[in-house]
Amino acid sequence: EITKKELKSLYNLITQVGDNADYLVISGSLPPNVSNDAYYKIMHLVKAKSDRVRIVLDADGETLFKGLKGKPFLVKPNVHELERLIGTAIKTDKEICKAAVKVQKMGAANVIVSRGGKGLIALSEHGDFFSVVGPKVKVASTVGAGDSLIAGVVYKLDQKKTFKEALQFGVAVSTAMVMTPGTELCNLKDVQKNLHKVKVNTISF
Repeated sequence: EITKKELKSLYNLITQVGDNADYLVISGSLPPNVSNDAYYKIMHLVKAKSDRVRIVLDADGETLFKGLKGKPFLVKPNVHELERLIGTAIKTDKEICKAAVKVQKMGAANVIVSRGGKGLIALSEHGDFFSVVGPKVKVASTVGAGDSLIAGVVYKLDQKKTFKEALQFGVAVSTAMVMTPGTELCNLKDVQKNLHKVKVNTISF
């Protein structure tokens, strides 16, 4: 748990840092005594000072639902989190795409839906759908895979790469991450080796 004083200090710190940032990633579960609109409050405070900050939100449940009101640049639910958000079971890729459109209408500019070992499906702010699948590798640990995906995507977007290129690199980083044991970080050699093996396809209906 964290106190109200500590939370206020955190809000102030993030607002100060966010004022000079191009991207701000907000992720993880909240402490039990913190309101589930905390991420929304952070987004609101940051955007009030600077409208150029692109906010990436990786959350679940009510925290994600309320966070969408802050109109994040990108969200990354997995399929189960997406089901909880829209209240409907999702079985097919087409249903994932339809659900992503709903999430976009709820406030997110870009939506990445993680499917674990099956890769991801993404919807860009321009309405383009992508299916991205990484190479088959020996999985040592899945810890940090989602965070690595976001890190890779944001890294390339910050380099002014396209959303498609960013997705490809993000999956390469995430794949490299699952190749390492425990919380050990991935290495650049594995990322580069995986990159050309990542398959990116446009989805059309």
